[in-house]
Amino acid sequence: MTSLSQLYGQKRTVLSAMADTKNNISALEDKITRLRIASSQMDATNSNLYNLNNSIQGILVNNSNWNGKEENNYNEAYSNYKDSTRHFVTKSEEVKINMDEDIQRYELEKTSLTTGLNNLETSLGNLEWQISQLEKE
Repeated sequence: MTSLSQLYGQKRTVLSAMADTKNNISALEDKITRLRIASSQMDATNSNLYNLNNSIQGILVNNSNWNGKEENNYNEAYSNYKDSTRHFVTKSEEVKINMDEDIQRYELEKTSLTTGLNNLETSLGNLEWQISQLEKE
């Protein structure tokens, strides 16, 4: 049979684990909140970048203003600029996707911690019941 001191020791351990779990859940909630804000801001930024990229991709060279080598230099620089802009938009979209994946991963981790906390609360209730029964004897 379990002694009262052992039960109190188990209760302290469970209470400590509960406090740690609550701190971990709180830290995850903070991370999730920050990531959601950043993800929302990335949506707006990506939308602006997409619009900018579309306007850059649609610029036409007016041949009356550009001739010969000057036109070739411009076309080469413009082509590089379009490629760089397109690459930047793609990378920005990848960052947004990674943020959303992180949010999902942290949400799953939070769910797991919450389940663990519920189990600890059940254990605490059982320990308190056992303690009360032993104290009655």
